[in-house]
Amino acid sequence: MNYQYQCKGISIYYAESIGTIADNMREIQADGFCTVPRVLETIAAKMFSAGKKLPFFSRQVYQMAIRHGYKWDYKGRPWWYGPWQKFFDKTVYSKWRASLGGKHLCIVSGGSALQQSYIRLFSAAGIYVYEGYGMTESSPVIAVNNPMTGKCKIGTVGVVLAGTEVKISDEGEILTRGPHVMMGYYKDPEYTKQVIDADGWLHTGDIGEFVDGIYLKITDRKKEIFKLSAGKYVAPQPIENKLKESDFIEQAMVIGENEKFASAIIVPNFHQLKAWANKNHLQFRNEANLVEEDIVYKMFSKIIDDLNRDLSPHEQIKRFRLVADEWTQQNGFLSPTLKLRRAPLHKKYQDLIEEIYNKTENSQTKGKVFTQMLEESSIERYERKIARVERRRKLLDLRKQERMLRMADRFERKISRVEKKLKKAKNQARKQRLDTKRERLEMRRQIRELKINMRFSRRHLRLDFKQSKFNLKIAFHEQKINKRK
Repeated sequence: MNYQYQCKGISIYYAESIGTIADNMREIQADGFCTVPRVLETIAAKMFSAGKKLPFFSRQVYQMAIRHGYKWDYKGRPWWYGPWQKFFDKTVYSKWRASLGGKHLCIVSGGSALQQSYIRLFSAAGIYVYEGYGMTESSPVIAVNNPMTGKCKIGTVGVVLAGTEVKISDEGEILTRGPHVMMGYYKDPEYTKQVIDADGWLHTGDIGEFVDGIYLKITDRKKEIFKLSAGKYVAPQPIENKLKESDFIEQAMVIGENEKFASAIIVPNFHQLKAWANKNHLQFRNEANLVEEDIVYKMFSKIIDDLNRDLSPHEQIKRFRLVADEWTQQNGFLSPTLKLRRAPLHKKYQDLIEEIYNKTENSQTKGKVFTQMLEESSIERYERKIARVERRRKLLDLRKQERMLRMADRFERKISRVEKKLKKAKNQARKQRLDTKRERLEMRRQIRELKINMRFSRRHLRLDFKQSKFNLKIAFHEQKINKRK
């Protein structure tokens, strides 16, 4: 990627660390940056945290802007979206752009799937996200969502680049061919033959499909998909991304290969969890003690319940375990692109996985594993509860839409009143200008008439004076003649 930027004359800067990205971007006033989803999630979390510190009214506007951003889409936005977009851009989104350098234009995201909610939120804020797909062996880009051309669809990695061939194999694997594919691995022809077949197709190792015939969608890594004992396949990455949409979940790993059901090992977001615990007056000594509390497990079980409603029965998380650990590059649990390294994680939590699936004799004494498998007698009660919640959610959504429509109507009426006042003021100013112009013209006309009258008056005076002088001369001569007689 660096060579591509240099060919375009683009200056490249490197952040000092993940924690200083925003400061570095403000310093150089960057036009954009390339990153992985985990970094964007960290930036978004800081934005959310900053909003919670605002005064009440500002905090409400901030939260409304976030909810408004989640509804953003490239196409098909409702009529009321535009006025609210302008309002939130002036009050909230412009400040986000300023925190990232002020003239921020785009973010290029790759390495793993970015949560759709963050794509919508950043795009609504005027920070367009170019989510793409590729690998080092393909130089590296294969497909990309390009907001500038309009060829983009949230939930996919976009349209395949020109000159690039892509097809889906019978096993669902993404294959690519073209001049962008590498010649081979250095001094390793055997491994090269495993990756590039005789027809020149590069086997990416990713499972995917085409949406609407042109948009490429990545489902999961071929090596990461596992099969349950019932023969059903589970793709863990989409489920993990769904889990991480919660503010209370920092990391998650879905497990269950050759087991009856899928489970999850979850690293909580302790910043959010501690704030929640303090708000609920929950006493705890440390993080390890906090994740063992029953009330914490009940709270996380509600999060899992909400997730399971959107999943197929075989994909649903039946059991989970909270751990007070940190998964980083330094301890070997994350790759350089911040993806999970599953083999080391499986090795570390081998005993815990056995506890989850009750494979150890003392599984009940080694730690709490919250079980969400419902017994037959409680299924109907659970379904009734879901139906009740759904009805209430629909009612709340309708009320929310009505409230938004009323607010939009008030906003439009206010804009209309302001426009009328502005038009009236313009008309008055125009009328005043016309009146002033008429007064000036009238004054000029009067002055011109005075000048003409004065000119005629002087001429008449001169004529009268000459006539009087002539009459005097005649009278004088007549007197002289009379005297002589």
